[in-house]
Amino acid sequence: MRMDEKINVRQFTLLLTLFTIGTSVLITPSQLATLAKESAWIAASMSVFGGLLVLLLYLFIGHLQPHLNLFQHNEYAFGKWLGKLFTLIIVLFSLIGASTVLWTVGDFVIVQVIPETPLAAICILFMTIIVYGTKLGIETIVKTVEIFFPWIIMLLTIIVLFSIPSMDIKQLQPLWGQPISKVVEASIYELSISTFPLILLFVLYPSVLNPDSKGTRSILLGYLFAEFLIMSITVIAISVLGYKLTSHYVYPTYVMAERIEFIVLLDRLEVVIAISWILSIFFKLFIYFYISLIGISQLLGLKHYRPVTIPMGIIVIGLALIIYPDSIFAGKWNKETWVPLSIIIGVVYPIVLLCGSKIKSILRRNHRG
Repeated sequence: MRMDEKINVRQFTLLLTLFTIGTSVLITPSQLATLAKESAWIAASMSVFGGLLVLLLYLFIGHLQPHLNLFQHNEYAFGKWLGKLFTLIIVLFSLIGASTVLWTVGDFVIVQVIPETPLAAICILFMTIIVYGTKLGIETIVKTVEIFFPWIIMLLTIIVLFSIPSMDIKQLQPLWGQPISKVVEASIYELSISTFPLILLFVLYPSVLNPDSKGTRSILLGYLFAEFLIMSITVIAISVLGYKLTSHYVYPTYVMAERIEFIVLLDRLEVVIAISWILSIFFKLFIYFYISLIGISQLLGLKHYRPVTIPMGIIVIGLALIIYPDSIFAGKWNKETWVPLSIIIGVVYPIVLLCGSKIKSILRRNHRG
């Protein structure tokens, strides 16, 4: 499959930043508080450094074969059939990720905004927009990212700034009150939501970027900004609500937004702020869905992904309606299934790909010699 669309490094960085933020600002504080309690903010801080190392690994792999996308790189490193098997695994991972994100959007809207609405209606409406955007192409989507990015960040910043007066530093004590194993477990959980799935974006990097695009530094800064924002919201959630309430609420960030006293004339400001989360989740869901389309098109030998867009969209809707029966199961599934799955895809697979690619390059040089 040919990928003729091109984006620049700035657009890629903004897309990566929003993908990292995505669902993390909604669900991560609750799970971190459940696992690490008052030390959740330490776990969030640790994940910044761990995630940076993982991102450097992805960037290095991307530069090994800059003219090949990740799926083509699979076939280069492992051969045609084993490479296709790895591609199929990535496609299945993308579909699972897309369905979980779509369910999260539906559940959030039902729980917090319009509780009488059926989950299926929200999933169909949201996925219809995703399918339409995907048909327009990645170039159109990244231009949309450029338009909405400042507004998303501004609304998220409102939560941080206007929650500061309600902070109680005592809620963060005692320092290292939990065993290091629990803090590390919480940190890995955060990485499984925000960072390990970033390997999917490297289907686009650097093969879809303009030839003159050089921006490793800006990509790293974009990632650090996103992680810093997640860490800030986690710190504020724990210090404002306490770890018990934070772990109790499925979406504690929304509860924090409800408590913001901004301007008397502005009622239900939290709904306005929730728009920023839904927009960031939209772009995260788009990437999951878009990468699955590229992968399945390459497996089927199609020239373009557009013919399979609607059928794959229907599959994602169907999966979203059955993947989680409720939010309790969702939290348990994320910890027990998604974490090891994302480690395999986001850590083990890139290392195996790196080794396979290096061995293939050495064999080719020896053969030529």
